Amino acid sequence: GLWTPGFLEEGAALARYSTIRACSSSAPAVSVAAENVGAAEEGSDAERERQEEAWARGLLLLPPQERSRSLAAFAAERLAQELRRQGKCCHCMFQANHCLCPRLAEIRQQAAALGADAAARRRPPVRFVVWMHVKERGRASNTGKLLEQVLPGTEVLVQDVPADTIRFQELAAAYRGRAFVLYPSEQALSAAEVLERVAATQAAELAEEEVGPVLAVVVDGTWRQAKRMHRDLEELPHVALSPCGNSEFHWRRQSQEGRISTVEAAALLLQEMGEPPQGVPALLRRALAELNGALERQCHYDTFANGPAPPEPSARKQAAHRHKLPKRGPGLRGVS
Repeated sequence: GLWTPGFLEEGAALARYSTIRACSSSAPAVSVAAENVGAAEEGSDAERERQEEAWARGLLLLPPQERSRSLAAFAAERLAQELRRQGKCCHCMFQANHCLCPRLAEIRQQAAALGADAAARRRPPVRFVVWMHVKERGRASNTGKLLEQVLPGTEVLVQDVPADTIRFQELAAAYRGRAFVLYPSEQALSAAEVLERVAATQAAELAEEEVGPVLAVVVDGTWRQAKRMHRDLEELPHVALSPCGNSEFHWRRQSQEGRISTVEAAALLLQEMGEPPQGVPALLRRALAELNGALERQCHYDTFANGPAPPEPSARKQAAHRHKLPKRGPGLRGVS
């Protein structure tokens, strides 16, 4: 049979979508298969299986970049439907019983009140755009979505989705000279240096008493994904932060010391741009604490809701636990 690679999570639907939407004109073998869609849908299981193999073969004929765009567009269109099927909220991606949205709505109201007078304090207001990897969009553990739900004006755009790419280009053009990417590349500047550039741009374009907003693009994915994703944003200046301490988001292990989550990076950026730590940065960290708690509660729900309770530990394991030294804190296990 046909070997199906890992990126085909739902081979039949994904191949069918990609064939019709993306590659009917560029892959002749796929075009031939597309002509028989109706017959495959109405035929027997064996016919559908053979047709699905043809769709998958056609998808594999696409160049990697086109295939990636097809996969991203397919995942984005099906996300809401898939979340509803699983009984999850379409905004926070948690199970309905553990929806985080009401808690985040309260934080959003406070953030809106704090951000209303940003211009009066002579600091440029910051508008965030989260440039998100497609695999992050449906994850409850994603922290980039907190920016969208807490900070008014924030947008989440998914890489490789055509409509989101167009929207990003529109924003980059509208904020020309006042947009930057939060990513520690070799040519990255500090937040203070970027503010100097923005001030120079505004001095030429705006009246002296006005303070125009800036656009901060946050790359949201694993560090390996972000390394590839930021290449689409190389035309914009990059900003590097100086985090001190470890991440408070303990549901994902950071690959290096000093690396922090997306929402923590946004909070630190605001601080380095002059925002008081007790203002919006504190609200973002509060939202992260709410996310940590919701993940803790849903973790137990997912474990026990649809199956029997785990068996009692064996006598040998219980005896081992009785002789185990207590953990007194991070890195202090067994220290007396």
